[in-house]
Amino acid sequence: MIRTSNKTEFGIQHSSERYLWISFNVLVVISSLVGDSIILSASLNRTAIKLHKLIIAIIQHLAVCDLVQNVLKVVPQIIALVADAWILPPSLCHGQYHVTVFFAGLTAFLTGTMTFSKLLIVQFPLKSAAWSSRRGHVMCAVLWVIGFCLHTPQLVASFIYGRDAIYFEYEWYVCNYDYAATAAGSWPDWYLIISFGVGAVTMFPAVMATLR
Repeated sequence: MIRTSNKTEFGIQHSSERYLWISFNVLVVISSLVGDSIILSASLNRTAIKLHKLIIAIIQHLAVCDLVQNVLKVVPQIIALVADAWILPPSLCHGQYHVTVFFAGLTAFLTGTMTFSKLLIVQFPLKSAAWSSRRGHVMCAVLWVIGFCLHTPQLVASFIYGRDAIYFEYEWYVCNYDYAATAAGSWPDWYLIISFGVGAVTMFPAVMATLR
């Protein structure tokens, strides 16, 4: 049983407001499924997207991240809005949190990498002409590994303390952790902030090492 928080203060009381939020989230999911599917299918056609192969590879990874977040985060959120409670298994509550945190960080890293790669392509036009889509996928794979390594302590903390810390909050209709109420204290929350900073710093040397 997942405990709840802030229902009296933030829970949606009016059906019209609930229908509005449900409709908005359904629109987000449909837009993501259609848009990301078009991007992935078009990116397989070499003449459909007039961009550098390296950039197309990064866009493919961004599309995958967006699809996963919509299926595993937004869809459970829609179900919670309809039921006005978390009715899915507790494991999915844990999963929704980790999907949100991991893919939010990874999406930020990939977006920063794409911007940095565009700068390198403009600065080194002759050298960048030899950069293939395979190299782009390798670079993105490195970012996936970095993101997972940085997220591992969060997984360990949730495995040890998550049963007591997990709760469903009505402010955003999502699952979250309250580590301050457990023996873990606040270090997982501080680590989450630090890990984003570490990921942003390690992103640039990872790109340079892959494209050298």
